[in-house]
Amino acid sequence: VLSDPLSQVLHAWYKIAPVHRRKSVLLLGGGITAHLMASVLHVQGYINVTIIEKNHNRRSYLSKLVPGFTVVEPNEIERKRMHDEYWGIDIVIDCDGEINAINEAMKFLLPGGTLLLMKSTPENDSISLSPYKIYLKELKIIGSLMNPYNFMETLSWLETLGERYLDFKKMNIHIFGIKDYKEALREYKNGNIIKAVFKMDTSGSSKYFQRKMKKEIKDKIGDNSNVKNAEDVIGEIITQGIEEQGEMHNDNITENDLGNIGEDEIKSIVENIMSGNDEEKGES
Repeated sequence: VLSDPLSQVLHAWYKIAPVHRRKSVLLLGGGITAHLMASVLHVQGYINVTIIEKNHNRRSYLSKLVPGFTVVEPNEIERKRMHDEYWGIDIVIDCDGEINAINEAMKFLLPGGTLLLMKSTPENDSISLSPYKIYLKELKIIGSLMNPYNFMETLSWLETLGERYLDFKKMNIHIFGIKDYKEALREYKNGNIIKAVFKMDTSGSSKYFQRKMKKEIKDKIGDNSNVKNAEDVIGEIITQGIEEQGEMHNDNITENDLGNIGEDEIKSIVENIMSGNDEEKGES
């Protein structure tokens, strides 16, 4: 759930590290990326960190997660600049991909400052850059996408951050059943949560679901059945059920039917089909 976004955060951070702990840092956004970046900074002892986020709920959770950091709405930054024309930031890290926020933050970079972009924006969006100001202030602009080779280090960081920073309740990550996906999307869209995790029952698949899989496998791949194709068919069944019905109890399939269908079980299903022993006797 958190290893992939954390690996992206670490990949971005190492592009600008080492950074003196007294440097001022501004994080744009209050989503999962900002939560993880703030945690990485907090655990290392950085003290001059400001986070701007529009949503009050997200600001509240961030304030509790990283005490000592300044968590404010965007207008507060403008007010600081109005009261002190020399106020500025050494490092701006975009954790949101909001083009207007990036444009505004560029104005606050101090000489020698760095803008780190680690979230995608719409392809056709653009920011206003003055080559003269980049030259005059010796600014750095760095992009960061991902690094698929740093997962071992990410696992170590997961242990370092631990429950102190990665507790779901502290981060406002909620767990939903598959059938509650509409509620999950609504809560995320409204900014009430920063991430939705879907829990799937692992007690095993029902006989009905197995029979449905067998039929789908026979209909779609026939005598060329194999484990890989069977896995693809299972994925299609689940996806189709969600898209068409919006819940997992269509055609008598319940959330509990989405069990932990392992490779051995898939092999067994396929072997039964190949041998012609796939009919459930004594059941309608």
